[in-house]
Amino acid sequence: ASTAYLSLSLGQPLLGWLADRTERAFLMVTGAFLTGIGLLFCGFAPNFFWLMIAALFAGLGSAMFHPVGLAAARHLGQEVAKGKTVALFMLGGNSGYAVAPFIIGFILESYGPHGMAIPFVVSLIFVPYILVRLRPAMSGQLTAAEKATPPHRHPELGRVNRWQKTGLWVLVAYLVVVFVRGTVDQVLGTYLPTDYEQSGRSLAFAGVATGSVLFFSAVGSYLGARLSDYVSRLIIIGVSMAIMPPMLLLLLESDGIGIFTFGAVLGIMLKASLPLLLMMGQEVFPGGASGASGLSFGWMFTSNTIGTIIASILSDAIGLREMLQLMALLPIVGVVMVAVMWNQMRTTGQRQMAEIQPAPSTGD
Repeated sequence: ASTAYLSLSLGQPLLGWLADRTERAFLMVTGAFLTGIGLLFCGFAPNFFWLMIAALFAGLGSAMFHPVGLAAARHLGQEVAKGKTVALFMLGGNSGYAVAPFIIGFILESYGPHGMAIPFVVSLIFVPYILVRLRPAMSGQLTAAEKATPPHRHPELGRVNRWQKTGLWVLVAYLVVVFVRGTVDQVLGTYLPTDYEQSGRSLAFAGVATGSVLFFSAVGSYLGARLSDYVSRLIIIGVSMAIMPPMLLLLLESDGIGIFTFGAVLGIMLKASLPLLLMMGQEVFPGGASGASGLSFGWMFTSNTIGTIIASILSDAIGLREMLQLMALLPIVGVVMVAVMWNQMRTTGQRQMAEIQPAPSTGD
């Protein structure tokens, strides 16, 4: 997993830069196909070394897909519905992230490691078909969106100026918020099942309880991005960060239905800010649409990796439950950083950080 995350972190900025200079649809679908090949190699790896190579390959395929996918989703939404299109993009990805452990777990239990050939066969059948169907459609839609974008709001114009004019404290606060959100999200997905097992619950219960958090996090990513067409992004990010600490603490102390109730609210809050942070990074990082998206995704996955390493060290030092309780307090730092961003933009008049004001609505 760490190998895949490393390749995601390092590969996305470079592949995003490459996507700005090549055909986006081809890279996006090819990336999904390469991930399928990496999963196939994972199932047939003869030893740990080749397993890491396979994970690296799968991670690079995913790194090829994400920057292009986010840039395309954002671009197709233009200025008045970018939250809607990004919301659909994030809903699809996070839904897959939520259900994949159940599907892969069933495959591995039924067929063993060689069962990983099944997702590869699925990608082998569907990806070429999607590529043939998507290339002309995406090419035409992106061209139309490009022409429909007003010159003074063109996503490629003035990007370097926005990057240079972004206040230092605003940028630092943004990076910290991404780190905080990603750390809590990744730590819960990694260690929450183990905490349930250590508290005497069954492995099946741990999987269902954690899966419910992941499911509602997919819902949260859609709601957060969709709401951003009407409400200031910083308000959404700040509120979601503020709700996370009490929900996580209540989740850790709950039993029965309380686990699923607080887990549902926590899941929504975990991912409500993710698409907004990615869009904000896309608008101020240097480079074209895919290159800036690659930098945003790259920092997100880097934050997840660093946060997980820190959490593992803390878990060994103070205990698993105590580490999770400490992580519950981390979003408070995110709330403070959101306040810093808000204050800096208000006092300096800088509005370029993701165009904080809500875009006008055109309805559905």
